[in-house]
Amino acid sequence: MKYIANPVVVDALKIVAVSDVQTDGSRNLDLEDGSTFHATNEMLCRIPHLQDGAYVVIQADGYVYLNPAAVFERKYSLYVDPKAPEPKEPETKQQGIIERIKTAGLDGLTSIIRANAEDGETPERID
Repeated sequence: MKYIANPVVVDALKIVAVSDVQTDGSRNLDLEDGSTFHATNEMLCRIPHLQDGAYVVIQADGYVYLNPAAVFERKYSLYVDPKAPEPKEPETKQQGIIERIKTAGLDGLTSIIRANAEDGETPERID
């Protein structure tokens, strides 16, 4: 019989470094967010040659597993919340700069003007 998987939303983090095997067969995995995950020997049995770039995957029910990069990237794509508002594109260059100032705060205004000037642009007055 053939089966199809139910849609599932997961949290996942890419592994950036894999430690040496510890005496109990486990490994510590450095993740892209700066945290470390302790993978047990049982988890590693499925992927005996775990490499950087693989993923730690956490399902909504709390089940945690490891996926090689090729498997994860074939099976999953980035989730976009359908209820989230779509980001608005600035209508004009001035509106884009205003949005950047709102994001960076007034302290970031000087760096925004400097960055524009370094791009060969003349700083503009925005009214």
